[in-house]
Amino acid sequence: MAEIYKTEGGRRAVEKRYREFLARWPVPAEHLHVPTAQGETFVIACGPSDAPPLVLLHGSVANSAMWLTDVVGYARHFRVYAIDLIGEPGLSAPSRPPMTSDAYARWLEEVLDALDIQRTRMVAVSLGGWMALDYATRHPDKVERLALQCPSGIGAQLWGKLMVAMLLKPLGRWGRAKAIHLLLGPTSTSTPTLPPSSTPAPPGPASTVTSASPPSPPSGSTTARTPDRVAASAAGSAPHSRPASAVEYVSRSASGPATASGGVPASRGVASAVGDASRPLPEPAAATAAGPAASGCGAASATGHASAPVPGSRSGFGAESASVSRPASTSSPAGDFGDFMLLINGSFRPRQGRLPIFDDEALRRLTMPLLVIVGGRDAFLDSSSTRRRITETAPHATVRYIPDGGHYLPNQTEAIIGFLTEHAHA
Repeated sequence: MAEIYKTEGGRRAVEKRYREFLARWPVPAEHLHVPTAQGETFVIACGPSDAPPLVLLHGSVANSAMWLTDVVGYARHFRVYAIDLIGEPGLSAPSRPPMTSDAYARWLEEVLDALDIQRTRMVAVSLGGWMALDYATRHPDKVERLALQCPSGIGAQLWGKLMVAMLLKPLGRWGRAKAIHLLLGPTSTSTPTLPPSSTPAPPGPASTVTSASPPSPPSGSTTARTPDRVAASAAGSAPHSRPASAVEYVSRSASGPATASGGVPASRGVASAVGDASRPLPEPAAATAAGPAASGCGAASATGHASAPVPGSRSGFGAESASVSRPASTSSPAGDFGDFMLLINGSFRPRQGRLPIFDDEALRRLTMPLLVIVGGRDAFLDSSSTRRRITETAPHATVRYIPDGGHYLPNQTEAIIGFLTEHAHA
């Protein structure tokens, strides 16, 4: 079994920096830990609790921090679930089952079932696009609308610039920066406008409490709905000591310390737990890679895409989040996103080999409204082939071809929101 990080110190450094970015999530959010057959899956939930669901799937060599500058726009319209892919440098399990199996579709189905999502819209990038396609072609009735940016699995993979980048990466920080610039373009290592970091919550006492009602919400906050069963987990408790059927909910305010809340309903009788405010996010288990490794060529290790500035009002969010106000900036940013990318690229072992290509029969099963955005200068994927195959197999799809675009395509959020909300009020 191969470790997905080069060293234990590298893993800790990446996860520490990731948590710093999570503390700057620009809207009130909850951290969910969903047990699956592949291991625990980390999900960030935000937006109005009664809004239609939207699932976000990031790319390879990345995590859900890439959505930091997009999520404000999405959360105005949807209950957003940003899922950390398994086997990637997020906080989900390091499991990497064979890409040629149905394991990833079954994993995603388990996550959505635990979240009580029967049908959803999806936005996915690169490797996340491959996983969204794998799920949607197997379960087209469960995907209401599908928006893909530079998705893997349709057009052929390209290797020329990748080989040059592989020669540059061993040359330290300079080489890694040059490689990212070569593969993703000059905007890939720029710093997006992110919300300020905040002071973490102080450690709390270790205790375990089980009750029939949730703990009292913090002063000034309100809770719209609460689960029937609530268990407060101990700070520092073993991350895998929870019952296998539990989904743990850890509420966190926007750019503020974590707070216990009962704002998320239990799903289909699945026990839900409110984590202690000071409980650290769990450390991933050892990698469980199996079978042939898949390609990292769908790497979406770029920064989040540009979107509207963070609004000052929270009135558009659900009751469990409505009273949470973001404090004034009192500290410097947790770190430049470009530096974070370099840290990941220096510490993480990407998937190797080729990703499976979906055949025409599978693509014809994409009967839902479909938006595909590709760049003509994508260093990883043959975008012309992607455009041609989608046009032939899914003629109802909207294909947005950006001739000068690379694998990283900024400033697409508003177009995607327009697609996702089309005919919403018809």
